[in-house]
Amino acid sequence: MIPSLDSTLAEAVAANCDCVQIKYDGMHATLATVKGQGTITTRWNNTDATVKVNSNVNCTLIGSFRLSHLFFYVTDCWCVEEPEGNIVDLRREPYRARYVAAKIQMKLLNPTGPISFSLVPSLPITRAEELWRSLSSLPNVKGLIFRRSMDPA
Repeated sequence: MIPSLDSTLAEAVAANCDCVQIKYDGMHATLATVKGQGTITTRWNNTDATVKVNSNVNCTLIGSFRLSHLFFYVTDCWCVEEPEGNIVDLRREPYRARYVAAKIQMKLLNPTGPISFSLVPSLPITRAEELWRSLSSLPNVKGLIFRRSMDPA
């Protein structure tokens, strides 16, 4: 499959996008973890998959789920539990802060079982052309996602 862009780099820059990520093939999905149990739910057909995770982590991660490969590509974090037990909704926070939260949660999750997880790197938009050129050699890639790091969810 040849990757395609929904917008050009010039359009992304004009829209004040300042970071770029690889868009992996898969269904848009949510991973909600509670007390050692994670549930992946897709938007399109309500496919659910269950995965065991570190019991100390309660969070909601967003990404692409590739059911045929049992792989979840994490791009965002919408909710975390603080050490005191308070649930914090991050959706109004800038993407930059949510991405840092996703990075932390991924280190804490330590998922086990048949589903693999990967945090999709968020790079400066100045690396978009280099990233685009390298896409043809990467499996399961659909294109690029341009983002504004200060936007809420």
